[in-house]
Amino acid sequence: MTRSIDEANQYISFVRHMPNGPAKSAAALAEVGRVDAEGPPEAKAYALHALIEAYVFGDGQDKAIVPFTQAIALYDAHPEWFDEADRYNLFWSFKWMVSDLRRFPNVTLTQLEATLAEMERRYALEGFTMHAPYQHRWLLARHRGAEDAPELYDRWLLQTRDEMSDCELCAPGDRVESMIENGRLDDGLTLMESIFADETIRQECFSEPASMLSMAQFAYVQRGHPGDATKAAAAHRRCRSYLGGATLRQVESHDASRTEERRYALAEERGRCVEFLARTGNEDAAVRLLEDYRGFLVHAESPLDRLDFLRHVGAALHVLVDDDDMGSQAIALKAPLPSTLGELWQWVRGQAEALAAEFDARNGTTHQADLLREAWTTSAYPGRLDMRVVPAVEPASVVSASDETASDDETETTADPSRLVRQAEKLVATHETEVAIDSYLTAAARFEQLGRLSDAGFARAEAGYLALTLDDLDGAEQCLGRAAQLLKAAATPVRFASPVSVVLAECLSRRGQAGRADAILDEQATLLDAALAAPDADEQSEGVAQVVMDDLRWARTRVDEARAMMLLNGGDASGAALAQRAAESYASLGMIEPAAQAFHLAGRGWTDVDDDKAVWCLQSALEGYKIVLRRQPRLVVANQLVKLLQRLGRDDEAAQVTANL
Repeated sequence: MTRSIDEANQYISFVRHMPNGPAKSAAALAEVGRVDAEGPPEAKAYALHALIEAYVFGDGQDKAIVPFTQAIALYDAHPEWFDEADRYNLFWSFKWMVSDLRRFPNVTLTQLEATLAEMERRYALEGFTMHAPYQHRWLLARHRGAEDAPELYDRWLLQTRDEMSDCELCAPGDRVESMIENGRLDDGLTLMESIFADETIRQECFSEPASMLSMAQFAYVQRGHPGDATKAAAAHRRCRSYLGGATLRQVESHDASRTEERRYALAEERGRCVEFLARTGNEDAAVRLLEDYRGFLVHAESPLDRLDFLRHVGAALHVLVDDDDMGSQAIALKAPLPSTLGELWQWVRGQAEALAAEFDARNGTTHQADLLREAWTTSAYPGRLDMRVVPAVEPASVVSASDETASDDETETTADPSRLVRQAEKLVATHETEVAIDSYLTAAARFEQLGRLSDAGFARAEAGYLALTLDDLDGAEQCLGRAAQLLKAAATPVRFASPVSVVLAECLSRRGQAGRADAILDEQATLLDAALAAPDADEQSEGVAQVVMDDLRWARTRVDEARAMMLLNGGDASGAALAQRAAESYASLGMIEPAAQAFHLAGRGWTDVDDDKAVWCLQSALEGYKIVLRRQPRLVVANQLVKLLQRLGRDDEAAQVTANL
């Protein structure tokens, strides 16, 4: 039975809302095939756009040109099949094509120029202004280091904006980057700050504000006005929060969903963050971040994205190895990548210079090689930038009732630490994490004054967890260590106290202190095993005893899950079996979503070790997320499962996974 146009568009819209990656690309390709086979033909334009979009944002930029060419041909043959949205999508995707084609050195300069000329011709015929085409002429000239780049930049800004122009966040973002690149720090930072202050301008798009912030972090340090050091640190943290991924834990599920869309993208912005940490004296943090982004060393969305990442990482390694004498320090990378910073620096340099030569040969300039030479002589900034979000000396007191300058509301809030905790929870929900940390610590200090040690411990643990999400490992260890001490002093039941110690172990592991982390997990396992083996208290009802037992089993499973994650992060494949065991334990407790998360971890760990087990674990995660109606993580797992099945040659199973979504 032929689908109606509304039914077809509904399926295609579902595909468009999937996370970027192999499953989305496969589903979009299947929809194009289905429209070809079953109709209706009026849905073909939308289906092709979904496929173009999936390739562009899903690690397949080099494949997008085929459906784009098909869409252009379809528009020329059957313009009546394109409604206003289809027409808009088609001409918007022109910008993706001219931008992405230059990222591949095998695309000739003649082809790039011809594509730009065709964009200008078709925009003129459709009645669009030259704002978007001239922007991309400037971007190509900027990439080549062409002499006419400044002239083309000015020419772009003189054009009238229209519906094909980048949004009011992205277009100024390019201007901010250009200003900072050309030394106009005040102008660039002022423009960026005015954009963030304007409530009528959207605050988030695909590449922004990450691109602006990744440039601004350097500009603030270079400018050096009063308060700029704090602004630089804040820009860095905000940029990394937006980039997400393995770097910073996401406090809200919405954040994890949002950053999942950038899993394959924004390689240069990630590289800039690594360089920033190295140049501001945060060497250990730079190495940790490089380990988090290790995949971009060998693969990015395009060769140019990889070159940009390698250039900034190379600048960081130059500082770490040549200036800071850290060449012998180990880095957690998998073979065949080098295992020390010094060896990695030489490898990165060779890889980057080879790529730059390919682009310069295509571009007819030496611009990319010149950028590398400049990066290879980068130096650290004077002094160390303090990236802590937890003060070295935590709040020891709060506003007292005798402080005549405090308002009644302020006095009441600080006198009641429970209100401070609720205030902190609201701040977390509105992403004011640093202010939330202060509120939790102030509450903890007040709880201690009142002798409520258990409450003080949990408030301090919340602050430590948030510090961990912002990669302030000093502050996180400080808070979590004190929290564990307070909970022990308060004789807090182990089923409640143990999870705090587990997070402390995770913090220590991230700091490279595996021995201390293992010791904490061993201690918690022993305490929990003893509690599980102890007889029920005589006064407990059967129901209460079961709740206590389930709490203990959950806490014990958390220990296994944390250890599995640490093993896998350290390259030890034995963590996969432990993660699978934790998943099965969660499932036996009826905790379906934690079970799905642990199965997902196990599936990643088994991949390339025992692919059959990896498939089974990912399938289990997929089913778990389906049961609890967690669509976004389910689709993330589907991406990984499809990619694995395709690699194993099990294309029919991969197609079935996509069909079942």
